[in-house]
Amino acid sequence: MRIQIRNDTGVLVSRLDLSAIPDTIGYKAGKMDPIVEAMLLMQEGDSLTIHIPVLNDQSGIIEPGFEHSKMKYIDLSMRKVNTRAEIDTAIVKVKADLAKAEKKRTKQEAATAAKFAANQIAVYGMQLASGQAKNVQTTPSGIKYILHEKGAGPLLIKGDYLRIDYCGATAQDGVSFDNSFARLNDYTVAIGQGGIIPAWQEVLRLLRKGAKITFFVPAKLAHEDIITEASIPSNIDLLYYMEVNNTFKIPEPLLPMLLK
Repeated sequence: MRIQIRNDTGVLVSRLDLSAIPDTIGYKAGKMDPIVEAMLLMQEGDSLTIHIPVLNDQSGIIEPGFEHSKMKYIDLSMRKVNTRAEIDTAIVKVKADLAKAEKKRTKQEAATAAKFAANQIAVYGMQLASGQAKNVQTTPSGIKYILHEKGAGPLLIKGDYLRIDYCGATAQDGVSFDNSFARLNDYTVAIGQGGIIPAWQEVLRLLRKGAKITFFVPAKLAHEDIITEASIPSNIDLLYYMEVNNTFKIPEPLLPMLLK
């Protein structure tokens, strides 16, 4: 769907003119809100406008932006209709693609990779923490990083899937609290879907497939929706070494189902 919301004087929210993937709406049986009811009247390519009296809401609560309007207008444009079977088929294919791209290691390869990642932290990470590192770049939020390898392809955006490896340590003493390189397979993460610390959300958008990076994370960006269950002291700066092994474009309508 493309959706636009207007009051009596102008547009409040518009997704009619975006080139990104449209909003996705699913239909479930039961009491219908006006948007779902309108959807059932539409076919692919149709457009319509829903007119809703602002004061018709029994709760008496008026939404922000409609305080001086008599009507709320919702413009809808139906771009594509997918059946549940089509969505399920697409999910199976995406999961198969992800499984094929999983980086698998032998125990010996894992041990070697883990040792290398820990050494990157011990050298470059501790240099970042002490302010002695060279070729340092800094993000607007204060994350300091050294990009060892730029990688190839486009920068990553919300909805992209990544296969990554990482090693994390406390900046105070360089002691590692997690090292995915020691495991037999790499790690999957999606940009913009939560579940990772704010610093990762920012850093991942700087990277491409094949990128390798060491970065210093200020405490304020290090302890929200932490990615690992490892016990990490609060209010402490962190260090990471990370490699992006693979990236994917996942259709946005599938993301909620893939990330359950």
